[in-house]
Amino acid sequence: MHMIQSRLSLCSLLLLLLLAPLTPVDLQAAGNPPHVHNSDAPENGSRTLHLIEKWRAGHDGDEIFFGVIVDVLEGPDGSIYLLDQQLHQIFAYSIDGEYLHTFGREGEGPGEFIQPRRMFWTGRDQLAVVGRAMGHFPRLGVDGEPDESLVLKGPEGETNRMAMAWRVEASDDVLALSGVEWKVENGARVEYHYLRLHDMEGWESVSLMSRMREDFDYGNRSYDELKNYFCQWALGPDGLIYLAPERDRYFFEVRSASGELQRTFERDYVSRRRTNEDKGRIAAGAVMSIDGKEVKLKTRISDFDPCIHTLQVDDEERIWVQHARSSQDLPDDIFTSYDLFSTAGHYLEELNIVCDADQERDRLLMLGEDRFLLLKNLTGAYASLFGGGEDDEEIDEEIEPLQVIYLVPSD
Repeated sequence: MHMIQSRLSLCSLLLLLLLAPLTPVDLQAAGNPPHVHNSDAPENGSRTLHLIEKWRAGHDGDEIFFGVIVDVLEGPDGSIYLLDQQLHQIFAYSIDGEYLHTFGREGEGPGEFIQPRRMFWTGRDQLAVVGRAMGHFPRLGVDGEPDESLVLKGPEGETNRMAMAWRVEASDDVLALSGVEWKVENGARVEYHYLRLHDMEGWESVSLMSRMREDFDYGNRSYDELKNYFCQWALGPDGLIYLAPERDRYFFEVRSASGELQRTFERDYVSRRRTNEDKGRIAAGAVMSIDGKEVKLKTRISDFDPCIHTLQVDDEERIWVQHARSSQDLPDDIFTSYDLFSTAGHYLEELNIVCDADQERDRLLMLGEDRFLLLKNLTGAYASLFGGGEDDEEIDEEIEPLQVIYLVPSD
């Protein structure tokens, strides 16, 4: 009798071990923050979302013409603000696609900006623009009226005029920014990547990451892609920051506004191996200029794509992740896909997106599960802005105008 019970217990144990990879495992070693290990199978499986057009702007016959849209903000009332890098303007639309007005202009005065690339909210009716200016961000009301710039300050109140922000996100009381800064060390200027948190008055609260940039070696005229990765990150509405610190691992840290590690989570994932064409295209994009002349580089390119490509947190505090396969090697009818996680780190579902878009020319932006923005012909707009060499005139004739299309689920 005891022998039969032992065999049944052993069978039950083996069954549990076989089923365990199908569900997330919460682990917490003594003294360490909680950790969730997910399998590659989401809890709720895979779902397909079909998107249809609600409205569009910039089409033939429209009085509005776009240059290059580089960022989008959604207002509390659902209104849409489009940042145009080429025209140095912000276009405002209602949630129903009604054109409201245009504001902003190129310059260095109040409410003006140069080479804009990002926007973020600093109040309900006030936004700031991230551009070429170092150490501060021009601010404007949504009515177009300029306001005092937001000045970034170090822990002792100092202003760093040698730091440039590339990406900024804001919650109610936390400002997260990443970019590059230059320091003088041993008589030489050294470039660092950084990720820092500030309060909404501009005061630095914590430095999360700082790493010397070492991918380009001017002495040896070489480029090492494996040294280029910094991190992917996103700021949640709860003020927590979610970051993927490792290039070749599907792994995330969750940190508080004080920088304290709250928890970690990961997902089983096999890195995507690049083709020779992939590696050649990346190597061709590594350019070094010495004394105004482009020089040929020795390159080291990874055999694998970075695991995490994009990271966002929506208003419902779900984490939207795109990995290396999210926009590659997909069925013909799928434009892109997202892995959705809870903020606790549980892999909820895979969401496949179907819409009328082109992988090579268009870009899809997630505003929320029930609303997306498609930047149609964005690649052509960039080509028009930066030129295409000897065939510029021929390219200009072929390029279609940039259009902004508001998409919603079909049902």
